[in-house]
Amino acid sequence: MDLQIKAVIFDVDGVLVDSRNANFVYISETLKHLGYREIREEEYRKLFHRTGEDVVKTLLPDLDEEEYTKIRDYQLEASPNYYKYAKLNPGVREILDFIKSKGVSLGVVTNRTTSAAKILEFFGIKDYFGVIIGSHDVTNTKPHPEPVLKAIELLEARPEETMYIGDSGSDVESANAAGAISVFYSDEKNPDAKFNISDMEEIKELV
Repeated sequence: MDLQIKAVIFDVDGVLVDSRNANFVYISETLKHLGYREIREEEYRKLFHRTGEDVVKTLLPDLDEEEYTKIRDYQLEASPNYYKYAKLNPGVREILDFIKSKGVSLGVVTNRTTSAAKILEFFGIKDYFGVIIGSHDVTNTKPHPEPVLKAIELLEARPEETMYIGDSGSDVESANAAGAISVFYSDEKNPDAKFNISDMEEIKELV
């Protein structure tokens, strides 16, 4: 398939890294350590693709900004202790090597903050990416197009020659609004995505 792709941008959680369990343990244990209520897994499951700050504010809506700041600062410091509960998704390293071999630029857009670069470094794949955009780098996070557009600009590409691979509706919405090629990575289908894939190998047919 000749799409003339010049850049491929990945989401982190659920795409590059299987972090659902790790993120739940991280949120649950850090809040418990700070003396807040226990978080149930079914509560967190609905919030998996939100920013860490959004998750805490949804779970604990009655706190003031000082308390949110205390939680955020502690969680940022503690987050590397929980990377061991995550794992690299199958085929990630191989597909990154393949894309690089095609001379295509690689980037990351995620709703994580500074922890994005840290977890990619933990798994030894950070250096594949020329650009890593987190929620702290933009005014508007996904599903707004701003983070995808910022990554495209920094990769010196155009939206129509850039592919964004994510596993949530907000990823597809952000890519589509930016004018990029949206790829939905999941066992399910998203009718709004340009392409739906369930295996990293399928990316080879698109690049």
